[in-house]
Amino acid sequence: MSVLAHALVCLLVLALLTRFVPIPTALVGAFLFAVHPVHVEAVANVVGRSELYAALAYLGACLLYLDTGGRRGPRSAVRLLGLITLFLLALGGKEIAITLPGVLFVLELYRRSDVALLTRLRSETPTYVALTGTLAIYVLTRAAVIGGLTGESRAAGLVSLSLGERLLTALTVWPQYLRLMVFPLDLSADYAPGVFLVTTVLSMEVVVGTVMLGGVVAGAWLLRGSYRTVALGLAWFFVAVLPVSNLIVRSDVLLAERTLYLPSVGLALVLAGLAHELAPSIPLSR
Repeated sequence: MSVLAHALVCLLVLALLTRFVPIPTALVGAFLFAVHPVHVEAVANVVGRSELYAALAYLGACLLYLDTGGRRGPRSAVRLLGLITLFLLALGGKEIAITLPGVLFVLELYRRSDVALLTRLRSETPTYVALTGTLAIYVLTRAAVIGGLTGESRAAGLVSLSLGERLLTALTVWPQYLRLMVFPLDLSADYAPGVFLVTTVLSMEVVVGTVMLGGVVAGAWLLRGSYRTVALGLAWFFVAVLPVSNLIVRSDVLLAERTLYLPSVGLALVLAGLAHELAPSIPLSR
């Protein structure tokens, strides 16, 4: 079931990529997503199936949003109901799906269209309001059930950290994100406390993590003109990873590879975008 769910997610990733690049280069990004080693924990372990189910509904909502924009009348109501339903299904799979409204906004920013951006954003205002309202109801219901926004953290050392110390620790994780995305030579089912420790002082890892975080944000903005899909991938990763990054709220983990399943769609977008930009310059073999 997990392998089947992952295969379906890969097809949805491919479909998403084809909305921004041609099919041949979209296949490059989708193939990377399909075989990326960081997905082992999400696919091989039964507990990781929640990531797969959330991704199925999440990506389905992205495709519905991209392909049915500009509807009027009853069709717009059906579209909105479909987006809310998929959002709730994704939230039922995994809490990381709370980023869907933000990712939809990012997709709108980076999609190519003959219609002006402000016009498109105004037409999508009911969508953003409805999804934000759905998210608010979900968060309030969840808080009432578990007694707080995040529950009791199981990550060693996080509960006792101050806000500043938690942010310092969160910044040291960003080099690990890069390593796991680009060079996942070593994998681990549990990074704390044996592999990855909390940080309470300004260290070199904090500085490097700050530079990398700033680089992702700057790249998403500066590359939006010439490398639009690459910039979209960076923005996707930044938004999708926020709930588990400990930058906004305290997460249950310092670092877990299964939580990178949905954010890694951003890497597929980056690779597909690079392949699309480089393809014209690659000489054909004789």
